[in-house]
Amino acid sequence: MIGFPLDTFMVRPAGFIIVFCLMTAFLVVAPAPARGGEFRLVPSVKVQEEYDDNIFYAAKESQESDFVSTVTPGVELKVEDPRLAASLKGSVAGISYVDNNALNAVDQFLTAGLTYMLTQRLRTQVNLNFTQDSQPGRDVEATGLPILITSGRARQQYNVGGDYTFSEKTALNFSYAF
Repeated sequence: MIGFPLDTFMVRPAGFIIVFCLMTAFLVVAPAPARGGEFRLVPSVKVQEEYDDNIFYAAKESQESDFVSTVTPGVELKVEDPRLAASLKGSVAGISYVDNNALNAVDQFLTAGLTYMLTQRLRTQVNLNFTQDSQPGRDVEATGLPILITSGRARQQYNVGGDYTFSEKTALNFSYAF
């Protein structure tokens, strides 16, 4: 058998509790290494209710209305120190229509970024963006007409770049996005 047999802890529950308390106390009291940076973990929840009088962007005679409920839980993680900055933000949106259940969907959003200072003058960065959504009319063309999407779509955007500072007044920035 790999690991500890469960009956070891069942026979001696007091020993398990003592070891657990000692380990927890050590982790709380033990000195942590000094860091010059920041660590943030921020959860979020967005609840939205709206009434749309034309959910399919149809002509006046064939308009259809509905109530749309959206619940979007998310989390953002940021880590920063003098040389490194990293961020990760993600959310999932549950979208529910009252009368048009066929339009119910789950959309996903993810953004990540990493910036690292190689030298005092040279900094590099990488960013990515991922979106999977299914909402009709999310995009609007130059004519003002919405682009109706009946099935889900996924978008990915990547950006790689950096900058070099020659002096206080002169800097060179380079990037490539795809």
